[in-house]
Amino acid sequence: MIPAQTVMGLDGCKAGWVGVLLDPEGRTPPRVQLFATLREALETPENPAIIAIDIPIGFETSPSGAGRECERLARKILKGRASSVFSSPLRGTLAARTHAEAIALNRAAGGPGLSAQSFGLFAKLREVDAVMTPALSARVFETHPEAGFARLNGAALTHGKKTAEGRAERLALLARHGVSNDVLDPHPYPRTRCAPDDVLDAAMCAVTALRILRRQAESLPEDPPVDARGLPMRIVL
Repeated sequence: MIPAQTVMGLDGCKAGWVGVLLDPEGRTPPRVQLFATLREALETPENPAIIAIDIPIGFETSPSGAGRECERLARKILKGRASSVFSSPLRGTLAARTHAEAIALNRAAGGPGLSAQSFGLFAKLREVDAVMTPALSARVFETHPEAGFARLNGAALTHGKKTAEGRAERLALLARHGVSNDVLDPHPYPRTRCAPDDVLDAAMCAVTALRILRRQAESLPEDPPVDARGLPMRIVL
């Protein structure tokens, strides 16, 4: 039986996207699922009322600072781990098909160079940007798992998410906030399709989606600007 309302957290992975679905009333256990595309996730039979996704939504055409305002605010929450918040490329840079082209386009628009790690996200950025609309922004929210964990913990976590200690920290926090470790540990997928920390991040996104549904979440910034396409540039925790 599909719950009347479900929320989902999504994180990118090698297979596409990994989702963690939560029943706000706890009538059904959390579920983990892989999706090939974002559109497939949006159309899952559970029809999640709220989806929180670890990917930038909305892009500046010219820089307002070191990344979007929401990214600068998230870094303040992650003292000691601020480097986990990447600066998004400028909107015109998304058209780049090579790392060198991305650097050139971003600099031409007044922005900085881009790391290879940042350019590695471009396919996912384009996929999400192609699907998002201003109307869909009432259902799909950008979040940042590490900032979300920091909010639950009261401070940035001590250990990196790829370490055994960091995994234990995150599993303990998730368990305290309604995500049973039974569905997360042991890791449910081959690492060639989905890394263990991808599932933890998706679970944190799901907790944030639940906070949004319950009107407990905060928006960074509180009154977010919109981009040229009318998409709010915010990180919700």
